[in-house]
Amino acid sequence: MWDNNTWWRLKLAPALAILWPIYYFLAFTFGRYEGLTQVFMWGGLVIPAILTIVLYIKTRSPLPKEAVILAGFVVWCLSWIFFVEDLSAYLNYLRFLVQFLIITIAISLVIKKTGQMQWFFWALLGVVLFNVLIGLGGISQETIHLAEAERTEGLYTNPNLLGAHAQIGILAVLALLGEKRSWLIRAVLIGGALVALFGLVLSASRGAFLPVILYALLWPTMCIGSQVQKKWKLIFPMMVIIAIALILTPWIMDNTVMGKRMLMAQQMEDGSAKFRLELIIAGLKLGLDYPLFGAGLGQFGIASGMRVYAHNEWAELIGTTGFIGFIIYISAYAMAWIRLARVLQKIRDSNVRYWCNIGRLVLLMLLLTGATSRPNFLATDTWFLFGIVVGIGLWAESKCRKSSRNLKLRAQVVTY
Repeated sequence: MWDNNTWWRLKLAPALAILWPIYYFLAFTFGRYEGLTQVFMWGGLVIPAILTIVLYIKTRSPLPKEAVILAGFVVWCLSWIFFVEDLSAYLNYLRFLVQFLIITIAISLVIKKTGQMQWFFWALLGVVLFNVLIGLGGISQETIHLAEAERTEGLYTNPNLLGAHAQIGILAVLALLGEKRSWLIRAVLIGGALVALFGLVLSASRGAFLPVILYALLWPTMCIGSQVQKKWKLIFPMMVIIAIALILTPWIMDNTVMGKRMLMAQQMEDGSAKFRLELIIAGLKLGLDYPLFGAGLGQFGIASGMRVYAHNEWAELIGTTGFIGFIIYISAYAMAWIRLARVLQKIRDSNVRYWCNIGRLVLLMLLLTGATSRPNFLATDTWFLFGIVVGIGLWAESKCRKSSRNLKLRAQVVTY
């Protein structure tokens, strides 16, 4: 007979593994239309949130260590609550951090109980396809001309958001390609990757282009490499990636706004690149001026005199929460990496190893974008990604423990 924990894990958790991705998709597609934001972004959150709370209560699941660290970071940021100059910005940033914590707990629990990561990655890809094919009116001669004429933002408030989602869509395709699928599904995924790449080029977001280079370098060896016994089988996918890069890169550099912006950034001729460098320097200076607590969460614009946020997670956090606050925050990422690395040392299951390496690839992407271009703790999409990574680690740990128990039982049987 099933106990209470087993019933809820087998019934409610799989439903949530579908409900949360549906919510994510609706929030970043139809929720981007004026008048529908409240319905899909906030109204759509109610059902999965309530059901996740029920799942936690019924299964009595402990909080993951990554969430405990994030909670500690929230507490650390409370130190400035009575001293900040811009209380509105402080409370707004604090709300983002609390939401980050909640999403991490919710998504990690669902994946831990089900191991169903694929629905989340389908939702990540679906958001990109919607915004390129629907938000931009499809891939037409007009949109192709935009690649040469101007940056575009789709349904978002700025091109960088479109670029961020586009590169996440490419990551989603790579994650989904690792499992056994029909040739038709694989063709759909590859087509989705091309659409996402097209959206990335239209956005001309340099910060979003860097992770794609990371994927091209690491996915074949780190992820696919964990599934093959004979390493020579990696030669073909590596050759395909190299061929695509050799064909697309020169065209992008010579014929698109993305390429022109990349060249200007390399030569420091772009005002945007210079300004972002100034923001990073300002963040480090604030960190040195206020090494313990920083200038206060959300106070970067005022304290630095720049009047904008840092456009860089590391500079933002060092400047506003101090070096100690930054170390606490980054420890959550370190804990997630350590968890995945420990599983990889112990388990031989190729599927578990693949998803652990996808989790590590996501973490590297978050660290790269945080260090170069984007405050991830302010972005809902990266909250979900971090929750997915923590969930993969917890699920993989449970698989590892189950495998160890089975080995012990077999050993006992043989001994007997």
